[in-house]
Amino acid sequence: MLKIVLIMAAGILAGFLLRNWKMIHKIGGIIFVIIILLLFVIGISVGSNEMIMDNLASLGGQALLIATASSLGSALAALAVYKLFFKKSRGEKADEG
Repeated sequence: MLKIVLIMAAGILAGFLLRNWKMIHKIGGIIFVIIILLLFVIGISVGSNEMIMDNLASLGGQALLIATASSLGSALAALAVYKLFFKKSRGEKADEG
C-alpha cells in the first residue's frame, strides 16, 4: 500500500513540475483510453473466473445493497451539512444584488 501512495505522490510531483509543458495537457485523452482498456481487461478477468461467474447473482445483490446504502448515507450527510451550515434562518433575508 505504501508503494501505491509513493507512486501517486511521485506522479503528483511530476505533474506539478511539468504543468507548464505543453505535452502534459494532451495526456487526458490518453488516460481516458488507458482507463477504458483497463476496465475491459478487468471484465475479461472477471468473466474468465468461474467462481465469480457462478456467484454473480449473490455478489451483484451485495454490490447493489452496498451502493444503495452508500448513496443514501451520502445524501443524508449532505442534507445534514446543508441544514447545519448553509441554510439561512427564517429571520434573515438574502442579499439582493
